[in-house]
Amino acid sequence: MSTLALILAALLAFVCILVVAWPMLRSQGSTDSIDQLDAVERGRLELLEARDRTLVALQELETDHREGKVTDADYRVLVGQLRVDAAQALAAIDAAKQEAQASATQDDD
Repeated sequence: MSTLALILAALLAFVCILVVAWPMLRSQGSTDSIDQLDAVERGRLELLEARDRTLVALQELETDHREGKVTDADYRVLVGQLRVDAAQALAAIDAAKQEAQASATQDDD
């Protein structure tokens, strides 16, 4: 009986390993969807990344200023430029959205 139990345990272990490893084995042939973006989607992604980088920089500047690592004068100069960069990124994102909506409306007609 102990031999049968060992065989069943080994079989169960093999099945468990196969179930866990199956998604990794299956996905090796697939490609990364980021490589399949067209020019419009890639541009939109770049705009979103620029916005995110600027917002993170603003948060870090705020933290450094509160902790005394950045002087008031330096803070005023840096925060002004970062706010301008953030506003430009947001405006570019809005313009891209409006352009996409306009082209979608034209395609429907």
